[in-house]
Amino acid sequence: MKARHRYALAFGGLLSASLASGSIAPLAAQRGAENAPRILVPTLHARPASLGAEAGDAIRERFQREFTQRTLWVIGKNDIVNFLVASGYNPDSSLGMTDLKQLATQLRADEIVDGTLTRAGGDYKLEARYMYPQGGDVLIQPLPVVQAGNIGGIASRLADQVKSARRQLPGVKECIAHARDQKNAEAVAAARRAIAEYANSTMGRLCAATAFNALQQPDSVLRLSEEVLAIDPNNRMALEFAV
Repeated sequence: MKARHRYALAFGGLLSASLASGSIAPLAAQRGAENAPRILVPTLHARPASLGAEAGDAIRERFQREFTQRTLWVIGKNDIVNFLVASGYNPDSSLGMTDLKQLATQLRADEIVDGTLTRAGGDYKLEARYMYPQGGDVLIQPLPVVQAGNIGGIASRLADQVKSARRQLPGVKECIAHARDQKNAEAVAAARRAIAEYANSTMGRLCAATAFNALQQPDSVLRLSEEVLAIDPNNRMALEFAV
C-alpha cells in the first residue's frame, strides 16, 4: 500500500504542478465570440494521408455547422497548414502527441479532436479521442467508435459524440479549479458531477484521483485509475497512478 501511494504521489505532482501554476485554470473569463473556446481538428491518421486530410476538413466543416461560434470556435485549416509548412511538415501531415501538443499551443487550442480513420468493409471507421490540454499535459477522453458509408457521415456522428463528451467539461473545470486551490473534497464532488454528465468520463476520474491523492486516500486513487484503464487501457496518467 505504501509503495502504491508513493508512486501515485510522485505522479500526482505532474498534474498538481500545473494546477498550482494556474496554467490549467478553467475558461471562466468569458471572451467574445471570436475568442470562444477553440477546438483543433488536425489531419486524421489514415492511409493515404490525403484521406486523413479530407476527413479533417469534413469534421471541421461539420463542427462549424453544429456549434455556434460563441460555444466553440473551430480553428481553420489555413491556420493549421500555415503552421505545419512553416515548421517543415507537409500540409496534410498527421501528428504524434508531442507535435500535436505543440501545434495546439501555437494555435491556442483549448480542446482537440484527433483520431485514426480506416476502412471497415464498405464503411469508414473512426477511432477518435477528445482531448483537453492542461499545461504541458493533455487529458484524453476516448470516444465511441463511429462508422459510416462516407466521410460526411463520419463527421456527423463524431460531432454528436463530441457534444456528449463536452458535457463533462463544466465539472472537470470546476474540479481542476478546486484542486488548484487545495479544496480537494470540493474537487471530488465536482468530478462526480462530470461523471454524472458523461458516464465514461476519464477526465473527471483523473481529476478526482488527483484530489484523492492529495487527501492521501490511495484506495480511491487506485479504484479510479482502474476505472479509467477499463475505458482507455493505454492512458498514461492512469497507468502511473495504478503502478
